[in-house]
Amino acid sequence: MDKTDLTFWDFVVEANKESLWCDIEAAIQEWVLSVGSPGTSATYPSSRAIESIKICPFSDDADSPDVKPVEDGGAFGERMFGNIARYAWTIHPEVATDGVSRELLLAFMKEEIFKLECAFDAYLSYEVATNEHYREKCEKLYQMIAQDGEKRNESFAVSTSVLSFNYTDQIAEFFDGGKSGACVNIHGRLGGEIIFGIDGKDCMDNANAVSFTKTYRLMQRGGSQTDRLISTANVVSTANIANLGNAINIIKYYGHSLGKADYSYFQSIFDSINLYESKVMLVFYYPFDSSRDGNAANRWWRTELANLINGLLVNYGATMDNKDHGKNLMHKLLLEGRLIIRGLPV
Repeated sequence: MDKTDLTFWDFVVEANKESLWCDIEAAIQEWVLSVGSPGTSATYPSSRAIESIKICPFSDDADSPDVKPVEDGGAFGERMFGNIARYAWTIHPEVATDGVSRELLLAFMKEEIFKLECAFDAYLSYEVATNEHYREKCEKLYQMIAQDGEKRNESFAVSTSVLSFNYTDQIAEFFDGGKSGACVNIHGRLGGEIIFGIDGKDCMDNANAVSFTKTYRLMQRGGSQTDRLISTANVVSTANIANLGNAINIIKYYGHSLGKADYSYFQSIFDSINLYESKVMLVFYYPFDSSRDGNAANRWWRTELANLINGLLVNYGATMDNKDHGKNLMHKLLLEGRLIIRGLPV
């Protein structure tokens, strides 16, 4: 087992196989936060994992009645804890003599995230290399998104910037953002250092959790390299620009889960453009099925996306100083024609 690409997190994913892949970061957050902050006690599921690892999983004691079963049988089953214990004893046989604590579990989980990132990098690199049409599809999709609603006017320059949450970098081969456009893979690129992590919004003061946050990992890596995106606000116009809202007209979203793991990014962007008072339009795309039987799929996508957008804007509204504006944000965007859900024929 120690010579395979298996990681601690594979057993967690297996126990949550009905969830979307993007929920891996939600699972990481649940485990990390359950370890607790310094001075507090570990809670489920970390506390249960520690109990499982303390008893040799290869002995008869592992089936002892003293080992309490999982009561709720929910997202984390007995099978998962047994697999984690066997894996831990195989990879780190020193637990037989040194035992296990929440500090060791925390270090173990961090080590396993690094392994998961490497394994995922290798897997995705192979998939990209063996998919002969991937680059062509990427270029077609990028051009459709970039050109949708595009307006050209000789009196001012138009630039496009891309903030990619993906790890592939084919877009760099055909990206043309204009004079001041930039393309950034915020969480790294294949072949380099890619990042899986949790949102830092409510974790930066938790010493046990902070090193698992994307914010910390980006800082550790040397920065987010998004200064090229932010600097657009300073070069689009010769006038003094107070904020991004004066430089950006449209923000387009495609393929993002709008999950909580990235809420800090959205909050920062919305704050920078002064979303409530600005004229910036938000356009959310979904893959439009133009086939004869595509109506049901299109309705599902629009409903799913509407629910995700609602969750995103409600969470952002709660951070606004003016709470009434926060509650009214989505209504205002819709009233002003600044919130659009649109299908792309991909």
